[in-house]
Amino acid sequence: MMKMMNLVALCAVAFWGLIGQSPTGSHIDPAKALEEIAKIRKASSKEVSPGFFEFDAEPARKRAKEIISGVDPDKVDPAKADLWAKIFIEANAYPSAIKACQRFISGTQDPVKHADAGLIALSAAVRGELIDEIWSTTRTLSPANADQASSFFGIVTAQAPTPILVRQGPDQCLKYLELAESRLDWNAVKLPSEDEVSIKASFLGSKAYYLSRLGKAAEAEAAVDKALALVGKGSNDEKFLSRRKQMIAMIGKPAKTLNPAKSYGTFQDLDKLKGKVVILDFYAHWCGPCIATFPEMKRIYQGYRSKGLEIVGVTKDWGYFGQEQGITPEVEREKFNGFLAKHQLPWSTALVEKERFAEFGVSYLPSIVVIDKKGIVRFMDEQVYTAGIRDKQYVEKIVQKLIAE
Repeated sequence: MMKMMNLVALCAVAFWGLIGQSPTGSHIDPAKALEEIAKIRKASSKEVSPGFFEFDAEPARKRAKEIISGVDPDKVDPAKADLWAKIFIEANAYPSAIKACQRFISGTQDPVKHADAGLIALSAAVRGELIDEIWSTTRTLSPANADQASSFFGIVTAQAPTPILVRQGPDQCLKYLELAESRLDWNAVKLPSEDEVSIKASFLGSKAYYLSRLGKAAEAEAAVDKALALVGKGSNDEKFLSRRKQMIAMIGKPAKTLNPAKSYGTFQDLDKLKGKVVILDFYAHWCGPCIATFPEMKRIYQGYRSKGLEIVGVTKDWGYFGQEQGITPEVEREKFNGFLAKHQLPWSTALVEKERFAEFGVSYLPSIVVIDKKGIVRFMDEQVYTAGIRDKQYVEKIVQKLIAE
């Protein structure tokens, strides 16, 4: 009988060895698997300009999918389930990642480990645009230290609201921010006082953004003013919030002139485009997320140009191009011609003085400004289409609405 059982076990091992892993993933060390995936990702990346990298995600994703083949997140070793969750994320298997996190949490009473796994689950929910899971994970997540609080803050203010905005609207984004802020126990996380102030101010700045989307400009400006009162003079927070206030103040008012120093294409200035709906796309040649928006912008442009849409790219001199530092504006502008030819943008790009970015309240790239037929700013957004989250439905709806007016 014992020999028969051993034979069955050996056959099972051979079977799983032939078709892949067992449902428990016992044939793979997830820590080593993550190291392998990291090496693949590093080998697939290249530095396109100082500090900015482009990488092909497909090789790492393909390997991750091979590793998780046949693995059931409900059956992996609970002590290693958080590592498996990271591999599931690499493979874009977001629901499985969340299940693996839940399995890990069920196997530990450590509040720090609970929160670590909760942050992984929240990241998976955001990447997968799983709205119900974003809400439910946030409701149960309690950061236990300063590092976790900082990570949590980054996800709940910069990432999670975008899919909520698209699916549920800006009013739900406000409710989500209220929920997220309530999950931070300032006494428990023990953040340095300046970091705590910065996070509290940023929550107010984020709320102001969604208030402005609801057309509540006065409430939005009041929220920014409250945030500005918290932060130090001359700090990065003050600079960001001041630009946020400038952005909010522009909505509903005539668009400022761009007065380009150079135009790549036929663009002269905004007054020549009255009668058209205009998207200003603020971007840079070194900005990977900016470049990632081009295909979607082209789709919108091709779909609505004949109906009265115009897009104008907006950029400035940066002082470098690729790996070449300290180059003159003339050299950079010549190289920029090659950038435009490579990406085949069908609209004009206006090269402006750096002050124009500040005047339009642009703090991050890419950013867009949508102007109606009368030249009035109707919508502004920062970091559109970033991090795999697509705000395209929202932008397209705005274009449709303004064209119909």
